[in-house]
Amino acid sequence: EREIRAYCGWPRSYTTFGGVEVVITEAHSAPSGSGQPGALEIEGGGLKVHTSDGYICIDKLIPAGKKEMPVSAFLAGYKDRLKN
Repeated sequence: EREIRAYCGWPRSYTTFGGVEVVITEAHSAPSGSGQPGALEIEGGGLKVHTSDGYICIDKLIPAGKKEMPVSAFLAGYKDRLKN
C-alpha cells in the first residue's frame, strides 16, 4: 500500500492479475484477514490481496492498454481470468 502511494505517477506499481498486466493507482490496507500472502480474494465487488499483516484492497487500477477504472469495472470484464 505504501509502495502504491509512493510510486503514484512515476514509476508506478505494476503487477499481474490472471495474466493481465495492471498498474495499481489506488489502494488501502486492512489489518485483519487470514490467507496465504499473495493470494487474491474477490469479495463483494472488491479485490483483496492477502499479505502477512492483513490484506490490501485494490480501489483503482489501469489494465494494459486501457484507462484507469475502479476495481468493480475491472472485475466485470476480467473476473473469469482471476478464478483458479
